[in-house]
This record gives sequence, C-alpha cells and structure tokens, in this order.
Amino acid sequence: MKVLIIENDANKLDNAIRIVKKVFKSAKIVHINNYNDALKACPSKRDIDEFNLIILDMVFCRAKPYEGAEPIKHPLTGSMFLAHLAKRNSTTPVIIYSYEKDYMEMYKEFLFPSYETICYNYDSYPIFIEGSIVGKLYDEITAEGEKLLKASKFIVGHAHNRAELEHIVHKHWNIMKKAG
Repeated sequence: MKVLIIENDANKLDNAIRIVKKVFKSAKIVHINNYNDALKACPSKRDIDEFNLIILDMVFCRAKPYEGAEPIKHPLTGSMFLAHLAKRNSTTPVIIYSYEKDYMEMYKEFLFPSYETICYNYDSYPIFIEGSIVGKLYDEITAEGEKLLKASKFIVGHAHNRAELEHIVHKHWNIMKKAG
C-alpha cells in the first residue's frame, strides 16, 4: 500500500499519517507539500497508479518555500491537481482533506471560469477584443471543463476534520477488501 499525502499544514499532515498507519499498517507514505513537487511525483498515469490512495488538501503552496520563508498558500492548487489527475484518466482514489465548505464548488470555479475572467486573462490585451474570439475561447474552456469534471470520478470523499477523514479511510478500506 502506497499513499500520497499532499498537505502543508503540520497538524493535518500528522492526523492523516496517524490515520493511514492505523488502517493500513504497512503503508508507505509519500508526503508532498507543494504543487510543483506533486506534479513531479505524478507526471503520468503510470506514476499516479503507483499510489493506492491520495489524500489531498485543496489549498496548499504552489512551490516549495525558500529556506526561512513562510509558505504562500494558493487557493487553486488543489483544483489544479485534480484537473491534472483527470487529464491523465486517473483511477487512483482521492480523499479531499480540506477545511473548505464545498471543495466541488472550488473545483467547478476553476474548471468553468467566468466570461469576465477569460476576458481579463486574455494574453494579448488588445484595446478591443472581438466578442466572438472570447466567446469561442469560453466555449472551448467550458467543453474541456465538462470533460474533466466527468473524468473526476476518482474522488471518494471529502473530510473537513480528523474524524471525517478516519471514517472515509475506514470506509474506503472496507470497500477495497470486499473488492478483493
């Protein structure tokens, strides 16, 4: 059993490790605390499939902080990582371990940016942007978002706290045992 935990909060990390070790006695735990290292650990479907479970926070750092620097959390990192998994057709179960009230709302906001956001992020910043160009881009982004959302069936639960995480990990373990 190999478990990837993506978390940069020391208390939540400690809770996750204790729960995983309690349920999966011989589990090998890989801890990552930033988005860049998470991508390096899971560049392909084959690399992702090496993990039996991923425990993911929705808000963590984009890059490893410099020595002595405080980590800067980014609100899109969890959503970006979920989209990365969906693009690679991951089937590795993911448990969201995050304080956010509704992780799916965050994920959908990332996958389906507003029309205004697309206009604002338009690369060339021309004085006048033809509406049809932005409209076409919006349609393409929305279609890609729908595809990624449908491919995100690997999410098996959302835990806001230690008790919920323990419940989901136990439930997941029981399902795995029954499946053989």
